[in-house]
Formats: sequence, C-alpha cells, structure tokens
Amino acid sequence: LVKWTVNNVENYFKKRNLEDVAIVMKNHNINGLVLSSMNEDDTDKLDIVNFRLKVLLRDELAKLPKATINLDSSADEYVPKQFICPITQEIMSNPVLARDGHMYEQ
Repeated sequence: LVKWTVNNVENYFKKRNLEDVAIVMKNHNINGLVLSSMNEDDTDKLDIVNFRLKVLLRDELAKLPKATINLDSSADEYVPKQFICPITQEIMSNPVLARDGHMYEQ
C-alpha cells in the first residue's frame, strides 16, 4: 500500500465504484503512503461535499492498513532522501544550508 502511486490509489477507488472519490484522490495527488496515513479528520480537508461519499471514503480508510514508519529498517523507503543528513544519515530535525549548497543537520 505505501508504495502505491497516485494512479494505483485512483484505480483502487474506481474498482470499488467510488469514481468521485477516485477523482478527488487524483486531484490531491494522494499516493499510497499518504492514503495509508490518512484518518477521518483528513477527509474533511478534501473537496468531498457529498456526505454519502465522505462516509464511504471513511469506511474504506478504516479497512486499509495504516502506515508505520520504522526508522530502524529501510527509513529511506518512507523518508525522502533530502530529509536525511548526508553526514549522520539520520532524519534532520534542525537542517541548515551550508556554503557548499547542501543541507546538513546543525
């Protein structure tokens, strides 16, 4: 699920006869990682005005496995490389731009 592309997410909802939800997902560039981390509150941020569709989306979200980020194993699978310090190889919490044009952890 976390490796799904935007098109995979779109097709997932199309196969469940949720064409309108599929369009919203595509318009918001929702990929599998984003989808798997969504909760009910996130559905309110989408452009779904039809209450029935919003309920159907929430039901589908409840069925999906949730993304868990395990930083000890394959962190680069979940974290973009630009967020990883090239020196410490850890996620930067306080990145700074050095004179060489690269970002490093302060």
